[in-house]
Amino acid sequence: MQFYFYEFSRYIPEIRLENNGFYKPFDLGKYWTNDHHQAYFILLDDELIGFALVESDTTLTSNSIQEFFIMTKMFPGEWEITQIENNKRAHAFWS
Repeated sequence: MQFYFYEFSRYIPEIRLENNGFYKPFDLGKYWTNDHHQAYFILLDDELIGFALVESDTTLTSNSIQEFFIMTKMFPGEWEITQIENNKRAHAFWS
């Protein structure tokens, strides 16, 4: 999560290192205790390179990716996201 906070600190100036040299974490407890929240870890070979935090469908909300992160060093450069033309849900999601 520290790499994630570091990446976001470029865009959100309020994210700053604490006196102990770490970024202040946010509470991830619901991803370990709530059936509607899941944490997925992304591995490349044996190295952890990212994660996705997902909130699954409830009666009030649709499935949603709450946070998604891939370490910049693993895939540097510009990214492009494409969708199949007839996949209207994908177009709505990525726009």
